[in-house]
Amino acid sequence: MNGMSLSNLSFPIPTRSFFDKVISLDWYDGTTSGVVTCSQFMSAFRFDILAWGPYQDTRIFAISPLAVEDFEQIVRLYGDIEVPVWPYWYPKWPTGSPGEELLRTGIDGHLANAKGPEFVVASDSMFETLLAAKRLDASSREQLPGEFDGIPFRDNFDYWKEFLRLGQVPQPKFLKQ
Repeated sequence: MNGMSLSNLSFPIPTRSFFDKVISLDWYDGTTSGVVTCSQFMSAFRFDILAWGPYQDTRIFAISPLAVEDFEQIVRLYGDIEVPVWPYWYPKWPTGSPGEELLRTGIDGHLANAKGPEFVVASDSMFETLLAAKRLDASSREQLPGEFDGIPFRDNFDYWKEFLRLGQVPQPKFLKQ
């Protein structure tokens, strides 16, 4: 993917205007990880939460390249138990039964094929609006966790807010009444 295309977009924009399909794989009052495709650049990515702002409404995600074939295999695996819903799909994470554990192992195997993070993006909690994006540099890479586990690694939202030059963080919808 031409990384400058992601960085040079005019924000905020609907996520679907850049990423055609979004699969949310983990959830905590909004998405915390998943995979996406971008047909414009014939590419796919894994996204993992790095930080969230006040009320968890604004979230910062690491974006890691993933082979399109891995994305398609994740869709196929989930598609065996659930019908995909596009552009945003929130499938049930497999737990419990031996069959579901095999599915989980297969999905985890494809997720593990993602390369290291190349970008960070800010979005709303549902990953429906991209607020900012920037390519990681050497200093920002030091802020990344060694492993992603579905919750923010540390309380460093202000660091990422500054890195992305977010400015004023949008107020959560429930406070706008």
